[in-house]
Amino acid sequence: MNHLYRVSFLGNKIAGFILFEFLSGEIPFSKALKTDPKNFKMEELFNEIKSGKYEFNENWADISPDAKDLVSKLLVV
Repeated sequence: MNHLYRVSFLGNKIAGFILFEFLSGEIPFSKALKTDPKNFKMEELFNEIKSGKYEFNENWADISPDAKDLVSKLLVV
């Protein structure tokens, strides 16, 4: 049972990630990448993902509140 929960949780997370990118043209959790792309460290990206912190920036201005709500629910840590 625990294994099935993990697969479902991961599937929802991946769906949220893909939907976020599809709607905004950017990946979620990309603050570290945008801050200093030349010195980007994968560890910083992993820390962002683990923290669950992401932003709906200006690319989301025309996206419906329902779509934002769905993405938020899928990306829950």
